[in-house]
Amino acid sequence: MWAKMLEYILTHRAALLAQIGTHLWISLAALAAAVLIGVPCGYLAADSPGIEKWISAPFHVLRVIPSLAILVLLIPVAGTGALPAVIALTILAVPPVLLNTIVGFRDVLPFMTESAAGMGMTDKEILWKVRIP
Repeated sequence: MWAKMLEYILTHRAALLAQIGTHLWISLAALAAAVLIGVPCGYLAADSPGIEKWISAPFHVLRVIPSLAILVLLIPVAGTGALPAVIALTILAVPPVLLNTIVGFRDVLPFMTESAAGMGMTDKEILWKVRIP
């Protein structure tokens, strides 16, 4: 069996490499989209507890939907191929990014931001030099 698998891999190397490239592209595109959605939303939710429930609740609902169900629901809208896969993976990747961003911003100790403000940093500098790192 191992010999047949190795033979298949060696005879279909180009096709396998193309599929690996497609897989990596889909995964990285979904991750980038999830970060672009999740981090700003997480920042807003961490700074405004009243807004958090409105931002995080829809993503909590999306967490319970299986990925195959999302793909089936996307077929009439986006067809088949890489686009629905990217959309489904993005939908599944946003909740962890969002929740970890909220926790990360809330775990910055208050004395750190107060010290930065006392040193004369602007809100933008505090965000980029204290809260994000």
